[in-house]
Amino acid sequence: MTKVYFDQECVLCKELAGLCQSLVGGRIAFVAWQDYFEGIPSDIAVEVEGELRQGPEAWEWITQNFPMLKGLDWFARRLGLSKGSTSQFVRGSAHLLKRLCRRCRR
Repeated sequence: MTKVYFDQECVLCKELAGLCQSLVGGRIAFVAWQDYFEGIPSDIAVEVEGELRQGPEAWEWITQNFPMLKGLDWFARRLGLSKGSTSQFVRGSAHLLKRLCRRCRR
């Protein structure tokens, strides 16, 4: 079965996973990153035949294989899961600021 991993600590990620689960039923398993991996989780990832796809690539795979989820693209854009979204720019800027901050770990 295909597994979709989401960040359990992100309220929006949990909401998106819940909405997706309600639309696809048991055809995909939605599980928290924190239950399987260590370190900083991605917003969303999908494991298909042993291959892990993350972020926008994962969302693209999910919507191609489960077209009923395309209606949630507006939500995914808010999380930066659509290619070229504003959230990706904001996330990239935050990463740059963190690198410039002397108190933050690098």
